[in-house]
Amino acid sequence: MMMRKLRTAFPALLVLSVLVPCIRAEGLKAVRVLPGPQIDGFVTDPVWLSAEAFTRFRQADPRPGDNPTESTELRVLYDHASLYIGVLCRDSEPGRISANNMSHDGGGPEQGMNFGQASRGASDDIIRILLDPFQDKRSAYIFFVNPLGARGEGLAYAGEASLNWDGIWEARGRILEVAWSAELSIPFKTISF
Repeated sequence: MMMRKLRTAFPALLVLSVLVPCIRAEGLKAVRVLPGPQIDGFVTDPVWLSAEAFTRFRQADPRPGDNPTESTELRVLYDHASLYIGVLCRDSEPGRISANNMSHDGGGPEQGMNFGQASRGASDDIIRILLDPFQDKRSAYIFFVNPLGARGEGLAYAGEASLNWDGIWEARGRILEVAWSAELSIPFKTISF
């Protein structure tokens, strides 16, 4: 039953934010795999190649709707127990990738986590994944990770976010030669359907 729900609901489940909020990932396809990838921060595990890279992101700030200045690839996999998300964030100036924070929930509301505003003054590069399993477009689970693998999670409702919820999940990040990457593994039992 859960797999049927996942397949039919998935296009509405995921919203990805890479330094900017609320970029809808319409057309994103999840691929069922067995086994899932090793979560080490590198999106080089061969199983990632089974999913087509989603790259159709648009800016939210400073020019809403414009093409992004850097390319980002997102891949989504799942198995019987977990959802896997792999992100590759290319950077034309890799020496400027910012990653200093290792604290849990360090990319929280004070760093622009509210849906309606871009991240202002945030010191680290970060990806934020918002999952909306109820498809109400008002509530979501939030998962975020920086290039060092520091992570945090919370809940969002009606455009506001809170880090008062802690879920069981795994993430790793890596700074690469011309990019940074992150892998997330979110057990289905962590999010309600």
